Amino acid sequence: MGKTSVMDGINTVARDIFDHISKVATRGDVMSVIDAIDRYGYDVQGTMNVGDIKGEILDRCVQEAAPKNVLELGTYCGYSAIRMARLLKEGAMVYTVEANPEFAAVAQKVISFAGLD
Repeated sequence: MGKTSVMDGINTVARDIFDHISKVATRGDVMSVIDAIDRYGYDVQGTMNVGDIKGEILDRCVQEAAPKNVLELGTYCGYSAIRMARLLKEGAMVYTVEANPEFAAVAQKVISFAGLD
């Protein structure tokens, strides 16, 4: 048998987050997706996304900076990307990069579900 790692279950968590979103959030409603991810983190299992408390700080930074473009390195489930994208002015873009193909696939689904693709 091979060794197990703390990271072994992490991809399952990302998929479980999307499953949770698809059950409790409203397609196309960014805030319901954000709230669903936050609730998952509190009620089901901790996640490695920014979360609601630090998310409010991120919101203020995005609102104050009013960037034309945002580059995010490390997408995980897409939480920060949708959180930032909802605050950008028309024509501004979030570019998010994820090295893990499974996380990237989940993030694409989450971003699409939120209506931001």
